Parts: sequence; C-alpha cells; structure tokens
Amino acid sequence: MSFDQRWSVAAVTVVLGLSLNACAVSGARPTERTLSPLVCAGGSVSSEDDAVAFEGCEVVTGDLRITASNLHDLEAFAQLRSVTGRLVIANNLQLYRVEGLSQLAEVGELSVVGNSRLNSLSGLRSLGRARAVEIRNNPLLCARGMLPDLASVGRLTLHQNRGLSRSDVARFVERVGLEKVTPAGRQAAL
Repeated sequence: MSFDQRWSVAAVTVVLGLSLNACAVSGARPTERTLSPLVCAGGSVSSEDDAVAFEGCEVVTGDLRITASNLHDLEAFAQLRSVTGRLVIANNLQLYRVEGLSQLAEVGELSVVGNSRLNSLSGLRSLGRARAVEIRNNPLLCARGMLPDLASVGRLTLHQNRGLSRSDVARFVERVGLEKVTPAGRQAAL
C-alpha cells in the first residue's frame, strides 16, 4: 500500500469518526452507519446545540420533536430525507421558516402546532408522503408554498391558522385527495 493510499484510508476513518461523534452528542445516535444514508435515532430538539447533533442525518428512526426551541430556522436538518415516526414542530416562538427541511420526502406523521412566527411551509416542498398531517395554531401561516409535493395523506387537520383562507384550505384539501371538509372550512379529515 502506497503512502497516498494509506493517507486516504486514514482521512476516511477520521471523517466517519467525526460524523458518528457529532450524532452522539445529544441523543441523535446513529443506529446504522453505511456510506449512505446516515441513520440517527429520534430525539428532542429545544436548542441550537440539540439541532447540531442532527446535522448530516438523512433518516431519523422514531419521532423527531422540535419543541419550545429558540431556533429561527431548521437549517441543521438540511440533509434530512425521512422521519419514520412523527415530526413535531411545536411551540417554537422564534421559528419563522422551515427551509432546512427542503430535502424531507416522507414522514410517518407531521405536526406543526403553535409556532407564532411561522409564516410559510415552503421549506417542506419535497414532502410527498405522510400518513397524517396536523397544522394548527400558526397565526401567521399563509398558503404560499403549502406542501406542494404532498400527493396524498390519510388524515389532515388544519385548524386556527388565521393566514389560511377558506379557499386556500379547499384547494389544498382537493389537491391531496381528501373529500370531507368541515363547515368551518378549517379542518379536513378522512
């Protein structure tokens, strides 16, 4: 083995070691490590330090709860493609965008609740599959970029999002293939 080959092997070992250590910092422990994807165990995020532990994770097994944090955005989750359980984004008083989730293609369930400054879900533009979606109590949320790739969902709840008009809700419900809308035009369930 030449010097260059040994150096390359050592560099790969160091890079992989750093990736594994980054996930182990605060509960985001990799459950499986192959060259791709990096799979991390679910957990809770309530600070920037917690979020950093998920950097590079492509799949989260179990639930990922981003709650009561001081985060302004979700850029730490830029590589995330799948959450096997629930993705909960709740009660984040400083969160105004979810752009960091632009690679997320599937979740078991999505719950976006009580984010007082959140004005758009356009960052979830790649989300195509979810068994259930709950979007509730986000007063500034508007329809701009509202889950454009979501093709179908088993259960949808839209409630108390003052920025969404009745026609916004009706268009969204029709697009995802639901048939029932409550008289208030704010919830839909199948």
